[in-house]
Amino acid sequence: MQITGKFENERLICTRMERLYLYKNSTQICAQTGFHGYLRGYFDKCGETYFDTYFPHKTPADEGFFEALQKVMDTLRDDGMLQSFRTMKNWCITDGWDSHFVGNWAVEFAFRVDHNGFAFLFRLIPMPGDYHVYVHCYRADWLDQHMEQAEHGIRFIDSSYQEKFRLEDGGKIRIMTLDGKVKERTCRFIDDYHVEIGDYLYHICEYGEQIETSGTKVAPVEGLMLPENAKPFIEALAAGEVELEYVSGYVNYWRNHNEAGQSITEFLGMTDVEFAEHDKRNICDEEYEKMLLKGPDEILTRFAEARRNRGMVTDRDGVTWFPSEGNDLVPDSLPGSGEVLG
Repeated sequence: MQITGKFENERLICTRMERLYLYKNSTQICAQTGFHGYLRGYFDKCGETYFDTYFPHKTPADEGFFEALQKVMDTLRDDGMLQSFRTMKNWCITDGWDSHFVGNWAVEFAFRVDHNGFAFLFRLIPMPGDYHVYVHCYRADWLDQHMEQAEHGIRFIDSSYQEKFRLEDGGKIRIMTLDGKVKERTCRFIDDYHVEIGDYLYHICEYGEQIETSGTKVAPVEGLMLPENAKPFIEALAAGEVELEYVSGYVNYWRNHNEAGQSITEFLGMTDVEFAEHDKRNICDEEYEKMLLKGPDEILTRFAEARRNRGMVTDRDGVTWFPSEGNDLVPDSLPGSGEVLG
């Protein structure tokens, strides 16, 4: 979609990955993306007068950068959504609505304008009590190249260089130390062999060796990718060769990315029975009930596999189960189609 129709590339920023570059990043990512600095602006109480301040990055700006930034800002101030606070707010709730996302404390809106080789990523906050405009400035080709590489994901490997799981750029991991402490860290893609975990930069081999040496367990919390090697992962899951903590990553990924309304088993390309076999020890009963209300067949299948472990049972829909023995949480009867588990 065009923003002004006057620049080479104009579009609403909607993807999760692109939104990562609407905020200040580490020195490593700034260097990879050709970050020049950011501009912060606001409207006065009347909503008509606009003020802004530019904060340069450490490296000198490329030739022609300030002219390109000035041209973009002048165009948006004269003919675009930055003519006034009211104009900006109206644009956000009409033409710009597809760009909205939940920011740090309010709904925010984003778009991108490229001019003379530079990419200007705008973040608008049409709310009182905060700055209203942020513009992060990059070299367009460097930014696009970095995002393209980051689409491959962040690899987590062991000391034998075998991939254990893969995260999307910006995903989180849960780190469990031997003394029982648990912490979560956001991970950022640097290149195919380096990752930023929290505030620290690691080579992926170095990090894999470090967690094995220390006895630490690392599992994805959100952002687990389903890359081209997803099928071998699922096969390993079915064979019992994958630690159960990793299953929760798939669950979280499904919750956050399932726009088509698929069941988790459809999303993963597994059967209900295959998934039930491996999620039964990993998801609490409350989460079960929230997650499984996608359809009665799913509910019955996974409920039976996860919470029944004694004797053969035929439910009221005529489905026969052959669970193993030894679970006293089993109810006397399974629910019929459409009933909520309880």
